[in-house]
Amino acid sequence: MPVNLGAKIGEIPGPDVTIHCLWCGRQGVNARARQRTEWLTLFYLIPLLRFRTVFVQCGNCGQDMIANCSFAEIARSYPTATSLRLVKSVSFVGKVCILLGALLCWAPIIGLIPAGIGFLYRKQYGGWMKALSWFALILSLLSTLFGLAALIISK
Repeated sequence: MPVNLGAKIGEIPGPDVTIHCLWCGRQGVNARARQRTEWLTLFYLIPLLRFRTVFVQCGNCGQDMIANCSFAEIARSYPTATSLRLVKSVSFVGKVCILLGALLCWAPIIGLIPAGIGFLYRKQYGGWMKALSWFALILSLLSTLFGLAALIISK
């Protein structure tokens, strides 16, 4: 018997707050909070799981940050306290693609696909993940070029 799972997503706009942005580094930036509620439903009607996330979007760079507190706590806290409750929102898909690209960089064409997708997500990350995306893309390109050259030479 097939199980019909669905999802419902709703967003509620929240208060404007002043933050210190984690992405662009600007201090005292106006930001807008919003709450996203995601429901996993059975047969598109019966709610099974609910996920609530409070996002804060920087007014300067437009990047989203995730708040680990409620709307009310965000609205009444000072910019320094608010910034301590924020984390960068990064894509899980980007992380997986960067790591797969690095692991599969030896395989011509196969490693190039996740390495290329991960490379497009590199701006979300700093430090070693950004460097790994470059490393995976370059090695995947080289292995693909050497594989194509070997294929052309063998004919």
